[in-house]
Amino acid sequence: MAGGLGETGARGAGASSLLSTVRSIVPTGLRSWIAKALPDKWAVELATRLELRGVDWSHTQAFMMPNDDAGFVRLNLCGRERDGIVDPRDADALMETISTGLSTFKDPDGTPAIKRIVRISDLGIDGHCSSQMPDLIVQWNDRAVTPTAGVSSATYGEISSQGWGTGRTGCHNGDAWALLVPGRSRLKKPQKTPHVVDIASTVCALIGADTQGMTGQPLLERP
Repeated sequence: MAGGLGETGARGAGASSLLSTVRSIVPTGLRSWIAKALPDKWAVELATRLELRGVDWSHTQAFMMPNDDAGFVRLNLCGRERDGIVDPRDADALMETISTGLSTFKDPDGTPAIKRIVRISDLGIDGHCSSQMPDLIVQWNDRAVTPTAGVSSATYGEISSQGWGTGRTGCHNGDAWALLVPGRSRLKKPQKTPHVVDIASTVCALIGADTQGMTGQPLLERP
């Protein structure tokens, strides 16, 4: 859900949708290979330009920072951002406007889509990289949603799910847990570079479940 918040929001969303479409077409293995082949600095620069392409910074008051945890909103502040347009004296009022507006969005069944919105300044985070943090952290509710479900607001209308997945950041659950016990499995030589999708295939293989049609590969095998 990267893009600009302001007059260029539609263009930012369109660019994000295009990027999501391209991402869904290119195989995970190929994307991973390209990312590893690029120097870290180049990979970050490329990802940044793709995520924020088409944003008119002269009219964008805030933008989404790409992430995989929660919604990160950063103001386009004068003196902090390269093309900042928001006067620091107006920051509090703008964050209140954004927070109030986001809080009006609901899931299709009427449940509030957002659990809480936190200002990073209220968390007491300090350090040499604190200036690179978002200004607002937006946490979705803990309910599972269907991939095609969008959100709607009585004030701002409906926003459909675009691209792949649910269209929402925050795919991790804070209540998740793992139980590790001694076993008799042994490492299995991977046929390709290991990936996070291999975890599910590995678990299924060890408990004797059918792995036919699964994307990942088992990384362990029973003797």
